[in-house]
Amino acid sequence: MLMGFVAVLALAVGLCRRGAGTALVQLRIRAAVVLPAALGLQILVVNVLPGLPHAVGATLHLVSYALFGVFLIGNFALPGMPVVAAGTAANVVAIAANGGVLPASETALQAAGWTPGPDVFANSAALTSPRLAFLGDNYVTPAWVPFGNVFSLGDVVIAAGIVVLVLGITRRRPRHLASGRHR
Repeated sequence: MLMGFVAVLALAVGLCRRGAGTALVQLRIRAAVVLPAALGLQILVVNVLPGLPHAVGATLHLVSYALFGVFLIGNFALPGMPVVAAGTAANVVAIAANGGVLPASETALQAAGWTPGPDVFANSAALTSPRLAFLGDNYVTPAWVPFGNVFSLGDVVIAAGIVVLVLGITRRRPRHLASGRHR
């Protein structure tokens, strides 16, 4: 939720810049179909079919990140994408080290109002002996952000990369370059 909120805010600011609409329309995104597939898979595992056996949910969770990886590699040259990739890598390393689940602070989960049942796959959960816990969901969104949620250090890095991406794509260009006229 945090990354979506940041992306919408960055896009709103970016669209206020001269030539932003043209820049966004001309943007060439590679492997674009992979991004909604990855997001859809995460929504499926976490929200639609949360009762999946842990091994199935964890595997599908990791597969969604592999799909994100394909998208990131295809678009690595875009501004901010290396930052997004670094944040994603931090999350993937923590998830892989913890059997397909991002470790979370129990305090953060409670503050966000998360109470997943024991028979439900949770992409983020309080674990008894988490590995790389500092990379886990240890922070809670402020109360004014809709749909309280937890987030990780990797999520913060991803959000920063999204801001750099949107603002880099919509950056102002000198009038003579923006209009295609060169001296």
